[in-house]
Amino acid sequence: ATTPVVDDTEDLVQAIVTHRNINPTFASQVVKLAKKYEDPVFPKARDILAIIGIESNFRPHAKSKLKKDPARGLMQVRPGVWKIDKQELANVE
Repeated sequence: ATTPVVDDTEDLVQAIVTHRNINPTFASQVVKLAKKYEDPVFPKARDILAIIGIESNFRPHAKSKLKKDPARGLMQVRPGVWKIDKQELANVE
């Protein structure tokens, strides 16, 4: 038997808004993107959102304090390690 798909988007948005004091429109955007990029096994949208909460507290312009190649963006990616333009990491998607 297959497990029915449950859309928990609104519950996730509400949890982020309540616990992180994040703008509802922005929270909705991030949740929708987490759903878009989730994997059937791992990472699920909830995993992506947990990483974002831990790494940047939902701040898209977050920058780590590393002197060389600081991590940036919601998921704190190091642009030099991954060969990504640092400006691109400020983009929410």
